[in-house]
Amino acid sequence: MRSFAWTLACVVLISGCRSSANFVPSGDGVDPIPKSSAAATPTPAPSAAASPEKRSDHIQLAAYQPEALPPVTLVNPAEVDAEAAPSFPELLPAPLGESASATLDDVISSVYANYPAIEAAARERQIAAGKQLAAMGKFDSNLIGQAISEPLGYYKNYRYDLGVKQYNWGGSQTYAGYRLGRGFFEPWYLERDTNQGGEFKAGVTLPFLRDRDIDKRRAAVYKAQLDQTAAEPIVQLEVIDAVLGASLAYWDWVAAGQRTKVARKLLNLAVDRQQGMEKRAARGDIAGIALTDNQRLIVSRQAKLIEAERKLQQSAIKLSLFFRDPLGTPLMVTPDQLPADFPPATGPDQTAETAETAQALQQRPELWLLRLESERAQVDVRQASNLLLPSIDGVMVASQDVGAPTKQIRDKSQFEMEAGALIEVPLQRSAARGKLQEAQGKLAQISAKRRFTEQKIIAEVQSARTALAAEYAALEQARQSYSLALKMEEAEWKKFEQGDSDLLIVNLREQAAADAETLVVDAAATYFTAAAQLHAAIAGELSGARRVAQSAPLPIAP
Repeated sequence: MRSFAWTLACVVLISGCRSSANFVPSGDGVDPIPKSSAAATPTPAPSAAASPEKRSDHIQLAAYQPEALPPVTLVNPAEVDAEAAPSFPELLPAPLGESASATLDDVISSVYANYPAIEAAARERQIAAGKQLAAMGKFDSNLIGQAISEPLGYYKNYRYDLGVKQYNWGGSQTYAGYRLGRGFFEPWYLERDTNQGGEFKAGVTLPFLRDRDIDKRRAAVYKAQLDQTAAEPIVQLEVIDAVLGASLAYWDWVAAGQRTKVARKLLNLAVDRQQGMEKRAARGDIAGIALTDNQRLIVSRQAKLIEAERKLQQSAIKLSLFFRDPLGTPLMVTPDQLPADFPPATGPDQTAETAETAQALQQRPELWLLRLESERAQVDVRQASNLLLPSIDGVMVASQDVGAPTKQIRDKSQFEMEAGALIEVPLQRSAARGKLQEAQGKLAQISAKRRFTEQKIIAEVQSARTALAAEYAALEQARQSYSLALKMEEAEWKKFEQGDSDLLIVNLREQAAADAETLVVDAAATYFTAAAQLHAAIAGELSGARRVAQSAPLPIAP
């Protein structure tokens, strides 16, 4: 029983060594080149991917430049501290730049430097680089070996094998190793024996049809290279979305500030009028009920000012998601940092539509991603077509025993070489044909998506240009309406001071002027929102296109 137990343990050990090394011992020891695999070594990315890479050379982000990210330090999860509490917006302690007002450029610069979503997207570069390194791991040299001993039984022997196996880029496989066999071997396993110094062996397998031009290892490397290239348009997509979101939040904050100014000015008119009316009531020029009515207006306008200030605070909180300090903490801007007014508005250039459409089609990251996805599908088509071919491999193995011979006939001392061919042909080839059909369908699907995306981008540019032109016209009309409302208000004031008008009419004129001024603010905010959307539609942030200047304010008063 003890002898049987030893034998069973050796069998289990041998099986484990064979499976873990992924090879099967043959009559000559370690099978140098298993038939099941072929592969490759790195080359530059496919030529089809060169176009977007070349294009990225002259596409410079306005403020965000691709940079190599520092490596991530891996730590023991048990050593990681509990997640810190989220940081909340804080009041900005000092003015920005040379002026006290916060500009759109300040916000966009903060987005580039500290916006978490852009940082998260930039990590795609590191993820893709890791995937490519993992794909290249298929071409790492593999050290394989085994140690087998048969201490019990009639045939007592032991043997050792150690070698290096390498998958090469051209599809070939090479092997070199050493083995040593000692003891009393079964007559049908005499090839396991070696001379006293052991045996050195080297071999190579060359594919003639299948796996010659591409195989699963090279296909994985090609895809990993395309994924690494795709990291850049992913970052650019996030940049465009972040800049658009920051721009919309900024103009909403500026508009809320302007509406607050209108509400405060309307309140001040009623407060200033109250003092004059009290003097006139004391002289008996007006009835006391007029003072009560004006006091009612003051209370009503105070409530509207409170509502406007609440909306201003809410817009500042929304802006704080994009406006951050160097540590990434959201900063809530104060009303003192509001710009004096909107920047000047200019009508859209009607001759630039063709150029802007071409720019959008050239630089929008969505199309770049679809091109890379198409190239991935083309790799799948090549690999599926490769699987349709019969597998015909040439094999050559050379070996030489060294040291004193173990037998008088010296049958192990001569240099030996074997050459042959291995052929494998799946008759139905259903797997290969199915993969080819799948890859071709994927390629056609991507082509349809690309056509639709191009049409969608053109429609977005046209819609944004139309909106910008319409909002510019609406802004001009609102300014004219405000100018007329101001004239009516001034005329009514003069009549009121002369006693030819009453408080009701004056209030109506003041409210009409305030409503007209609010319409100017709304129109300006909508105009700059449309400008930001057009800027995003044409991927202006990637081409360094200038955003709306803020050097000179746009006067809303005539």
